[in-house]
Amino acid sequence: MIEVNLLPGGRAQRRGAGSGFGITLAVVLEVFRKTVTDPWLAVAIGGVLLGGATTGALAVSQQRSAAELAVLVERTRADSTRYAEVVNQIRSAESRRDSVLGQMSVIAAVDGERFVWAHVLDAVSRALPRTPGSGRSPLRARRRRSPRSRSPRARRRPWGSG
Repeated sequence: MIEVNLLPGGRAQRRGAGSGFGITLAVVLEVFRKTVTDPWLAVAIGGVLLGGATTGALAVSQQRSAAELAVLVERTRADSTRYAEVVNQIRSAESRRDSVLGQMSVIAAVDGERFVWAHVLDAVSRALPRTPGSGRSPLRARRRRSPRSRSPRARRRPWGSG
């Protein structure tokens, strides 16, 4: 029962400690026991409520995970487009390298047979004795002397093979 003090200057009575409405767990359970006639119906309703709460919690968790994965997918796509250009540059460099290696192998095959006679003739000219007076091999061509080259210092070869 609610009491209202209508007298002026009177003090209101203090209520005891509580929730204000007087609803406690014991009261709720007592009301529940009186209204529910079938306990299996109460278990079914509790299961439906528990299932709904679990489904809601899982849906929120999945949405959070989906949002995080969407950010990760966008970041990965940006990295993919950035690295695709690098991969294309590497592939073109590798193809150029393979082309150059192929050309060098062809050149090495041709070059191996090409200068054999030049090396042989050079070795023969080094092996022949020098002719008296010129200090040169008879197979080597003579160069014309310039007017400055007539001095004794100018005739010496700087590389010391003379």
